[in-house]
Amino acid sequence: MCPETTDFIPEKEKDLLDDLVEVTKDFPAPPLVLTRILELTSQPDVSIEKIEQVISSDAATAAKILRLSNSAFYGRSRNIASIKDAIMLLGIHTVRSLVVASGAYGLYNSSGVLGSLKQQMWEHSLATAVLSKMLARQFGDFSPEEAFLAGLLHDIGKLVLVNRFPEKYGQIIQNDEVDIVTALESEIEIFRFSHQQVGSALVDDWLLPENLVQAIGQHHDFSEPDSLPGLTALSDAVVSAQGYNILAPNPARSTVVNEFELEELVDLFEEEYKIQSQLFVQ
Repeated sequence: MCPETTDFIPEKEKDLLDDLVEVTKDFPAPPLVLTRILELTSQPDVSIEKIEQVISSDAATAAKILRLSNSAFYGRSRNIASIKDAIMLLGIHTVRSLVVASGAYGLYNSSGVLGSLKQQMWEHSLATAVLSKMLARQFGDFSPEEAFLAGLLHDIGKLVLVNRFPEKYGQIIQNDEVDIVTALESEIEIFRFSHQQVGSALVDDWLLPENLVQAIGQHHDFSEPDSLPGLTALSDAVVSAQGYNILAPNPARSTVVNEFELEELVDLFEEEYKIQSQLFVQ
C-alpha cells in the first residue's frame, strides 16, 4: 500500500492501518483485463491496436463495448462491428471507463442472500458515476471520464464491508432510523473505520491514480465543491435523493438539487442512466 493513503485516514495509528490491510486483503483482485487497460491507458503514446488486443481477450468486456458504441446514446446510423472501430468512436478514455465499469459490475454481481443488496449498491454506484460525468461536463473542472470513475468506485469500501462482515453491516442498513450520514458514524462505532477509508485503502492497493484514491476516501466531504471529492459527494447526495441508494438520504442534504439548480440536469440524468444501465442487463 502506498503511504499516501494515510492522508485520507483521520486516525494514523499503525494498528488502524493494519486493520484496513487485513479487511481488504481477501477482496477479489481486479480482473486482469482491467489492470492491463489501466496500465496501457496511462501511457501517452499507447496504440489503439494494443488496447484492442487486450479488450478482445475478454469476451464479456468486448461485448459491452460494442453494445455501447451501437447504443442510441451515440446515435449511430450504421453498426460498429469491431473493437477497433468502437475505440475510435468512443475514445480511449471512455473505453477505459467502460472496462472499469465491467470489472466493477462483476464484483457486485452475485446470487444468494446478498445478491439483491449488491444489485442496489451497484445501481447507486452507476447512478453516481453517470451524474458525476454529467456534472464534470457542465462545470468543466474535471475530465468527465475521471469523474465517472470516481463515482463508480466511490462506495467500493462498502462492498468490502458487506462481503467481509455481512451480519454486522446488516445491523447498519436494516435500521430504519439510519441515513447516509449516521451510517458513517455507525461504521466507525462498529469497525473503527468507515467505508471511505476502506475504499481508499483498497483502490490505492490496486494502484489507481492518487486523485481517485482521494475522491473515494473523501466522497462525503462537501467542504470543497469544486474538488473531485466534492463533485463526487454532490453526485452521491443527488442520486440518493432520487432514490438510488440502500440508505435514506440525509435530510440536511436532500436540498442539493435546488441549491445547485440541478433540476434540468437531473431530468437528463434519468435518461442517460437508463441507457448506461442497459449495458449490464444479463
